Amino acid sequence: MTKKIILITIITIITLGVIACSSNSGEALIDAARYGDLETAKLLIENGTDINANDKDGVTDLMQASENGNLETVKDLVERKRVNINAKDEDGYTSLMYASFNGNLEIVKYLVENGADVNARVDNDWTALEFASGKGHLEIVKYLLENGADINSGSERNGGALLNASANGHLEIVKYLIENGADINAEDNIDWTALIWASYNGHLEIVKYLVENGAEIDYYIDNSALMNASYNGHLEIVKFLIENYAEIDAKDNNGNTALMYASISGNLEIVKYLLENGADINSKNNDGVTALLNASYKGQLEVVKYLIENGADINTNDKDGVTDLMQASAFGNLEMVKYLIEDIEVDINEKDNIDRTALIVASFNGHLKIVKYLVENGADINANDKDGVTALMNASKEGNLEIVKYLVEKGANVNIKDNEGKTALINASYEGQLEIVKFLIENGADVNLKNNNGQTALMYVSNLEIAKYLLENGADINAKDSKWGYTALIYATEYGNLETVQFLIKNGANINAQDDIGRTALINASFNGHLKIVKFLIENGADVNIKNNYGITALIYAAEYGNLERVKYLVEKGADINAQEDIGRTALMNASYNGHLKIVKFLIENGADINIKNNDGKTALDLAKTEEIKKVLRKAGAK
Repeated sequence: MTKKIILITIITIITLGVIACSSNSGEALIDAARYGDLETAKLLIENGTDINANDKDGVTDLMQASENGNLETVKDLVERKRVNINAKDEDGYTSLMYASFNGNLEIVKYLVENGADVNARVDNDWTALEFASGKGHLEIVKYLLENGADINSGSERNGGALLNASANGHLEIVKYLIENGADINAEDNIDWTALIWASYNGHLEIVKYLVENGAEIDYYIDNSALMNASYNGHLEIVKFLIENYAEIDAKDNNGNTALMYASISGNLEIVKYLLENGADINSKNNDGVTALLNASYKGQLEVVKYLIENGADINTNDKDGVTDLMQASAFGNLEMVKYLIEDIEVDINEKDNIDRTALIVASFNGHLKIVKYLVENGADINANDKDGVTALMNASKEGNLEIVKYLVEKGANVNIKDNEGKTALINASYEGQLEIVKFLIENGADVNLKNNNGQTALMYVSNLEIAKYLLENGADINAKDSKWGYTALIYATEYGNLETVQFLIKNGANINAQDDIGRTALINASFNGHLKIVKFLIENGADVNIKNNYGITALIYAAEYGNLERVKYLVEKGADINAQEDIGRTALMNASYNGHLKIVKFLIENGADINIKNNDGKTALDLAKTEEIKKVLRKAGAK
């Protein structure tokens, strides 16, 4: 905003006579401070604008002027005596912090001379000194320290000023801070020291200075300076640290060494240097992973080659039995796979602790080129893991159509079952993979094969298009599983799939089929609270009074679980209001026992026998749990 625009805004506000209370005037003052427009700022203040006005982020005019280096505006605001020099914005920043961050030395001096708190913190975090140190403003750092700034303030949370200067490469500030008493081994909230940060960011001269002045070279909680330098490819720092006796095989909390860090990030020269200086090439982390496995996982081919050439154990596995070939296959590193098979001649069908092969993991993760290469080079296409899962099953479940096609074309058995009896078709049906379902059926998948519980692909379906396709291709619509005697229709009602229910009924599903304990689709829908399905089933001929093996009807379930709308609908459609289950309970008894007052009233109003007894000789009144329900029952004549 230009000075002219600001002045026009002010003139308009004054003309309207609202200068003293308008939020617009406060915003104009902040803009004036931002752009160093002292004349406009004075005019606004003289006409009553709140000198401590702030924007939506809590930023005041003094903060804006301090941030942007407008010394005269800062002076004018402070000299008026009404400004809060230590005010904070919504993030906890003060004017002194803004000035320190942006290198405005003269403003820093003026603010401090006029009472700015040099040790104020951003919500118990950084101070002005830390901002100045991180941004490289040496003269401000000196001035703040000369005027009472705590050199180690914040060290318990973020490492303090020294850590900021070290992380950002400000050598002169690092020197000055250490010369003036900064804690050289202070840690931040992730347990990193100045040396670790300097090593991580590649600031060699700072690393040297810190070590020469007493920084603990092997101090770390999580990971060390050497590990970080190795990971980020700072060879000269790695050399310096090793030359100064950094522990080359030190391990982080997860057991990783500097060699592992260098390997996973592909820093070959550092890998070479570490090995030349005695790093353990076959050291394992807490998961049993070596540098070689890490490099394989990340596809660092040159590192893998060098490690193998220099004695890395190619047959080592992690704690789960995963090999280099499996790692490379899982993460899609084709060149690595080729190298391991063609040059190192690893076993292409080797298995991990749960019998997965490279082909199985490549199929699961969708790496078609690797799948092709493995099959072409002798991978067992029908190999299965400990759960009986094959590459084809994995690809079908995960929706990797092109891999499914390739595997089938190369002879994968489409009807092979896993340990639970599930096939690739059942997996694809359950996961909603329509195109894979079509392809498998077109290529010989048996639509009526059952798993160990007698469930078919149709019973697993949640996708209407897949249900249609399965039926069009011979799926038995009324087949029952062997676990509960469920049909596809009963499954659909349990899961609340109205469209699937409608489709199955339309195509000949037995609407009154009962499972092993006599439940029908209607009873199941009522039990699970699916009113729309209940309505559809009754409208299409479901027996509203059919009972399960315990004599329970849809109405009895609805009353027990407190669904008034279902109760009303079932009664309206002819449900026997006084039907008794095998132990003699009625819908009214269940509603009374479970405290469903509205249902109790409705059932009474519609002819429920209030004095009927169950097998224990108890009535609804005897079973009622609340006084309110008892009162309703007595009023209706209950004895």
